[in-house]
Amino acid sequence: MIAIAHIGGDGHEIWISGPSGDNPRILQEDKDRSYRALAWSPTVRRLAYMRGTSDAVTIETIPGFRTQGVGGLLQCCEVFARS
Repeated sequence: MIAIAHIGGDGHEIWISGPSGDNPRILQEDKDRSYRALAWSPTVRRLAYMRGTSDAVTIETIPGFRTQGVGGLLQCCEVFARS
């Protein structure tokens, strides 16, 4: 099944839906930090995103992604400090 992911909620939510916008739902929400970018892995089994504040940004993934739900824990890959 094809899924579309996008950032909403003024940058504080990651949404996922079907290819024509059907069945939209919030996948992640963070009121204190904002999401900045999304990218599917080549196998479409992980969704990577940037999340941060004005001081630091992390790149994280949602492993074990399935169109019916999310399994696993968030993993932090890199941290970028802003000077």
